[in-house]
Amino acid sequence: MVSSGEHDYRNFCKLDPNVSSFVRRISAFEVRCMVATLFLVGSGREAPSLVDSLLDVQQCPARPCYDMAPDAPLLLHSIGYPEARLRWTPHADESLSAVAALWRREAEAATLRSAMLLTMRSSLLSARRPTADGVEAKAATHEAKRARREARQQAEAAAGGTRD
Repeated sequence: MVSSGEHDYRNFCKLDPNVSSFVRRISAFEVRCMVATLFLVGSGREAPSLVDSLLDVQQCPARPCYDMAPDAPLLLHSIGYPEARLRWTPHADESLSAVAALWRREAEAATLRSAMLLTMRSSLLSARRPTADGVEAKAATHEAKRARREARQQAEAAAGGTRD
């Protein structure tokens, strides 16, 4: 499979005519392409050698037409290292406790942020916005005042004309 270090990832990159070198570390877009490819391999619809083939740009010079993985957060379910032996150290419990405490704090913060955003959303949705009716009502009130003023001026003019 993929070895560590830099590779030519052109078959997993977003097409961009301005980019000339595809040797790099992996981006989020490339992760989605690679996850989709690995899903096909894991589900048996592609051979495991596909990843190595895609990294060999001489063998496969163009990006294949596979769908990308969804952009929802990806969750690593499990990982295994058959050649490695893990040893439990005396400080591992402390590290695990620290990670669990950090996880708990972040989960609480995420829950609070989510509640805050839902509250903000509902208050924004329920907020009244000015409508055209308000403007029309103001215009009608202004027109009525103008008509009363003109009528009063005409009445005054008529009353003044009869005195002479």
